[in-house]
This record gives sequence, C-alpha cells and structure tokens, in this order.
Amino acid sequence: MMNFEFKLIFCGGLFAGKSSLIARMLGYDPFLQHVFQGEVCQIQSFSLPFGQIRLLMFDGPAHILPKTNEHIQRNFFIKSSGAFFLFDLTNQESIEELIWWNEKLQQYVPTKVEKFLIATKADLIENEITLSKRIFETNKELETNNIIITSSKTGLNIDLALNAMVYSILKNQDIKI
Repeated sequence: MMNFEFKLIFCGGLFAGKSSLIARMLGYDPFLQHVFQGEVCQIQSFSLPFGQIRLLMFDGPAHILPKTNEHIQRNFFIKSSGAFFLFDLTNQESIEELIWWNEKLQQYVPTKVEKFLIATKADLIENEITLSKRIFETNKELETNNIIITSSKTGLNIDLALNAMVYSILKNQDIKI
C-alpha cells in the first residue's frame, strides 16, 4: 500500500471564491456553516484501493500575498503539485489577476504543476453561461488542463474539479491507479 501527499494551491483575487471552494471540497456547506475563511491550510485525506492520499489545500490570501516579501510568496508556492486558478463568473475581469499568480508559480516551482482554471459562482448567473474570448486566451496562457465551471453554493462540479486534479497529478507523476 502506498501513501501520497500533494500540495494544492488555490489562486485568485479577492472574492474569487477560494475559501468556499475549499470548504465544499472538504464536505462543508460554506453557506450554512462557518467553517473557515482565509485560514492557510486545510487537509483532506482519503483511501483508494492502492493507498492513502493526503491533500494539503492552501488558500492564497489575495489581499496580502502580492504585497508580501519574496520569502512569504515563495513559501506559498513551493512544492505545489497542483494549482486551481479561480475567477468569478459575475466579474470576468477578475481573470486578469491570475497572470500574476501564474508568473509567481513558474518562478518558484520549476517542475510541472497540474493547473485547472475554475470559474466560480455559476449559481449567480441567471441565463446561459458564456465565457469571454479573454477567458479562453488566459486559459491558454496559463497552460491549464481545462476550464471547470463551479458553484460552491450548489456544489456544481466541485467533486469533478478535485477528482480531475488528483487524477492529473497521479498521471503526471506516473503513478498507476
């Protein structure tokens, strides 16, 4: 039996939905329970037939991280196996902030990191969701695996995002499942 530990970082601007997404991934309803907000690290463990996986989920503090010194920034990014880049569907300009996060990730983590672009707050969109051309351009620029539309309020695609990330990390590290 094998044991694995992976560091996942959640990147994005203020109010992108990072804390709520992590809460949902941990099985909480962030709209019914006050679980955590802005806490640095949450841990999720689960068993699979071939072993145990432990995920260290780091919430990127958007209000202070870009203004901090290089040492603090480095500690957030180093040893990351996966990165979720979040933007708010109700404010598609929030995608612009992700370029800074990706530049820092590349600066501090020279190895391949699995990346997913996460569109949050789908429950707040009344009509059909349309993604701007800029979102697709940013997805290509960030070299993410995919764009996943989510809602932490309803739970839409939360499990899909987490499972896709874990699977991509295992595949990237040539771990047979």
